[in-house]
Amino acid sequence: MEVLAETYHALHKDTFIEVQGTGSSAGIKAAKNGTSMLGMASRELKASEKEDALLETVIARDGIAL
Repeated sequence: MEVLAETYHALHKDTFIEVQGTGSSAGIKAAKNGTSMLGMASRELKASEKEDALLETVIARDGIAL
């Protein structure tokens, strides 16, 4: 996400994006209550988290190796 924010800022110098990795539930909550324009989550939305005002868009998947 940091790279996406830096790339966007390079094209739009008057725009600043702060990226915080607070966890999926916190990211979703921030997007729902309006304290953030975007909420990061490393999982799909739970049925209880879905609402018409939220747009869920997958831009990447986590890779985990054991």
